Amino acid sequence: MTVKPVLAPEALVIPLAVEVKPAGAQLKISRNGALVAERTLAGKSTKVELNPGVYIFELTLAGHRTLVQTVAVGPDQPRQWQATLAESLGSLRVAQAEGQNVTILTKAGQPVNAGEPQLKDGYRVYTLPVGEYDIMITKADHEAVSQQVTIVEDLPSDVQVELQPMPGSLRITSELPAEIWQGTRRLGDTGEWIRKLPAGPLEVQVRRPGYREARLTLDIPPNGERELNPPALVPESAVVVVQMQVRGRTVAEEHQPRRG
Repeated sequence: MTVKPVLAPEALVIPLAVEVKPAGAQLKISRNGALVAERTLAGKSTKVELNPGVYIFELTLAGHRTLVQTVAVGPDQPRQWQATLAESLGSLRVAQAEGQNVTILTKAGQPVNAGEPQLKDGYRVYTLPVGEYDIMITKADHEAVSQQVTIVEDLPSDVQVELQPMPGSLRITSELPAEIWQGTRRLGDTGEWIRKLPAGPLEVQVRRPGYREARLTLDIPPNGERELNPPALVPESAVVVVQMQVRGRTVAEEHQPRRG
């Protein structure tokens, strides 16, 4: 009778098929605190050869939760190990504002389809995989704003911006050529477009030598044009009082000549 030798556990090599989703995960296998093997998994079955024993399998992948699992390897143990990594998610909160649009881009500039946000406490709340993003806020006739955020698990990232209206233009037409002023600042002349004025309320003065100043209060539309006519300019007038004296008497005031 032939007696087969009994091999020590260290002499046995057990092939183990490892299948992990998604692709690209990093696998570290350790035993008794020592690293035994390390693999980058391509998404298909990967074979590792191990001696019988109990191992710690650790899977890591950017944007996913780390998985740590104890695995028994032996002649009477399964020859296949499968695992699926769960995405690591965080939340982005964008303050609500009328007319604002939100676009989420990856660090490489690719649009992210984050779906419809939840509305909560004055914020639009998006659920995103952890990582870095560019958040673009736009509104018609306003300056766009882009802000970088880092999404981390279990900690919301807030974005709150106030978009500035784009400048507008003004043209004041007048029968008589005149200058347009804003206090001590000369803006231009009547009949010409004055560009890049701040949107919103504006007070200007129409001035021409020899005429009274005309004051106008108006609104400049964001990224728009405003055209209007000022009130007719009124000539300035003066009263000259001449007092005449005749030798021996003074001419009464009511009989003195007046010019205007």
